[in-house]
Amino acid sequence: MDFNLKKDSNYTVVLSQIDDTKCILGFKQKLVIKEIELVTLDLDPESDKFVNEQIQYRFDKARAELKKSKK
Repeated sequence: MDFNLKKDSNYTVVLSQIDDTKCILGFKQKLVIKEIELVTLDLDPESDKFVNEQIQYRFDKARAELKKSKK
């Protein structure tokens, strides 16, 4: 996605915050006459528990890789 956005300026990505708990990620294409929305994604926040589990998983994985590289 990032490569295509840098390569072709006819595409844009817009992140809009609706309120404290909701965001919308939109993908748009510029045409000769107007700009059209290709896809929009509603983004809702995850629970604190889920976020903490992801952080712990990534930390444990990085720690294990570091320990493995020191051997």
